[in-house]
Order: sequence, then structure tokens, then C-alpha cells
Amino acid sequence: MSDGQAILEHVTRITESLATVRTLDSLAKAIHSVVDGTVDVEYSGIYLIDFRSDALRLWYAKGFSKEEQAEAERTAWDRHPGQVIRERKLLHIPDTALDARSSSSKRTFHVRSRLWLPILNKDNAIGALGLASTLVDAFSQTHIVVLQYAASTAGFMYENLRDKWLLERQLEIAEAQRVELLTLSSPLVEVAKGIVVLPIIGRVEENRAQHALEMVANVIVHRHTSVIIVDLTGLATMDESAVEYLGRILRTVKLLGGDCVFSGISGPIASLITRLGVNIDSWTTFATVHQALATFLTRNKFLRR
Repeated sequence: MSDGQAILEHVTRITESLATVRTLDSLAKAIHSVVDGTVDVEYSGIYLIDFRSDALRLWYAKGFSKEEQAEAERTAWDRHPGQVIRERKLLHIPDTALDARSSSSKRTFHVRSRLWLPILNKDNAIGALGLASTLVDAFSQTHIVVLQYAASTAGFMYENLRDKWLLERQLEIAEAQRVELLTLSSPLVEVAKGIVVLPIIGRVEENRAQHALEMVANVIVHRHTSVIIVDLTGLATMDESAVEYLGRILRTVKLLGGDCVFSGISGPIASLITRLGVNIDSWTTFATVHQALATFLTRNKFLRR
């Protein structure tokens, strides 16, 4: 088999190996598999910058003890990995006895030849692939060509993984902001022992209604709340689904053994509820929160006598 055919076979295998990676860990393992299938080498290391922390990590090491691996990662920037990443250039040392350009991490084996390749993402080096052998001149030009292709493909996959992580982070932040907005738009305010006011502000939408329902259930069960006053003073508009959501809050509170009343229903909202023909016979209403609170405080005083 010619060198060209061998390289073509390696390139095909590399593409297949790296095409399905989903994490940095699996990317490092895929690169290691390519190395093992390309050259018979005793020692290798795959360094990648962890885009979650910006730390240079030794993701995979062959032939290293745990202590050697920890030491190699700790000193990476001061040795060949850091040099190759900073310079973004291949480093091939056929005989280490004739080269003293960089220091090595402490290890139990003696290296006679090295090959270091930067893992590039566009113009940035985001890692380094290092191979070491106890033999002099262990790496051929074919090895170098194949591993350069592997490093280039790995850089492309790294970019995909980073973009995916960044998108997931943005979605997590957006979700956290959405939840915070829901909390701010439907705050629970404890106005007296066992009595909580839930002001409904703006529009009653499905997400907000579900969030409010969960908060109400939680406060009754875990904070021993007995009365929920749903204040509609700040309600902007009402439709049939909004009435249904408020009814669900009412039913939930009653099922959990509490009292649920409504305050602040405006004239337009009352007219709209009437036009919708919604049955609100089970609703207890007050003109203001103050009236509702005064009623329950008086009742509690009477019950304590």
C-alpha cells in the first residue's frame, strides 16, 4: 500500500471517529484512538483548554501514572504543551539527546523522540497533542501528516462542542431570568401569621398562572399558611382561561385545607366575567386587600377566645 493510500484510509477513519463526539472527554478519547491506530507509541497526552473554566487540562494520557499525569497537567504551560499552544507550531524532536529547548515533567521513563502538534480552531490553538517514544526518530512524515489532519478535525469538533455549550448556557440563563420574572410578577407577601397575599399584576398567562399555582401550594404545605388573598387590583385584562386559572388556585387551596378569597376586582373586569358567563358562585370577594385582611384577622381573634 502506498503512503497516499495509507493516508487516505487514516483520514477516513479519523473523520468517522471524531464525527460523533458529544463531550470534551469523548473528543479526547477519540483523538487517542486515532493516535493508537496511526503510530505505535508508548506515551501520549491530549491537552485541551476546558472552555467551561479556561483551564488547560490533560484529558487523556497513555503510559503515565496518576502522579505523573497530575504533574504533567500542573506544569503544562511551562513545558512543550504550552510552547506549542503559544507558538501554534508543530514541534518534532527526532532525538531528545540533541535537543534541550524545553523541560519535561517528572516521569519514570526516558524519552528519546517527541512529536507535538497544536490543536487549532481557526487561528487559535485550543490544545496540543503530544507523543513520546523511547526510540530515536519514531515519527515518520506520514505519521505527522495523518496526525495533523486529526488535530485539525479535532479543532473543528471542539468549536462545535463549545458553541453547543454556550447555547445551552444562554438557554439556562434565559430560563433563570424567566423564572425570576415570574417570581417578581407574582410575589407572595405574608401580611399576617398564616395569611398571604398573592397580587396578580398585568396579564394572566399560562406560565405565570402555573407558577403562581405552585407557589400557593408550596406556601400552604410548607409554611402552614391558612389564608390566600388573591389581589386582582393590578390585573390588566381578563379572559375565560384567566378565570379558569384563578378557579384552579381556589380549588387547590381548598383541597389543601386553606381559604382562598379574591380582592380588587374592578368594574370592567366584573363586567367581563359576567359577559363570559363564568360561574363564580364559589368565589368569596372583597373590594380591597385591607377589607379581606381585616375580616380574617377578626375571625382569628374570635376563634382564639
